[in-house]
Amino acid sequence: MRVINFNFSEFEDYLQSIVDDMTGAAQSILILGVKEGGIPIAKMVYQTMVNFNHINVDYSEILCQRPTTKVKKKNPQREKLLKSIFRYTPEIVLNQIRVAEHHLLSSKKRNTRRTIHTEYDRELYHYDLILIVDDAVDTGYSMAEIINYVKRHHHQPVIKTLSAVVTKKNPVIMPDYSLYRDVLIRFPWSLDAK
Repeated sequence: MRVINFNFSEFEDYLQSIVDDMTGAAQSILILGVKEGGIPIAKMVYQTMVNFNHINVDYSEILCQRPTTKVKKKNPQREKLLKSIFRYTPEIVLNQIRVAEHHLLSSKKRNTRRTIHTEYDRELYHYDLILIVDDAVDTGYSMAEIINYVKRHHHQPVIKTLSAVVTKKNPVIMPDYSLYRDVLIRFPWSLDAK
């Protein structure tokens, strides 16, 4: 599997090309960014949509992550050590580690997730469209869990989904919009970013 670095300007161009299709006839939109990696992507989407004067756009965040992500982020000293090691690790080795981690974490046995509420829990019905934004969709289980969460808080939601990349061929949820497919992306906020 190929690993590429995230290109902000390419993604901004992509957002400009799909914004009309994403918004459709909606007059009020909630952009729901998936913590943690999806937040920078969701903020880019929010900034793009704010420029459209005819719609009301709000922004909130939701957490849905693997237990292993929590373990990685729990110890700031470990995270700092890993970043310093990765800074001096050749990119070809980082790519191999990233591919191996992707295969390990995408196995069905390891897809237990938990969702923590967003501040818009009780007000989701105010929106014509809820756009769920994440940085990557691997198996699609996180996105599926968030969609189900939104449906429990909104009787007839119009939900659309966007991610920068879809890494697997057949996730349980295929996002409505994604720029990249069948690659792994090293985002600037990734642990192994240089």
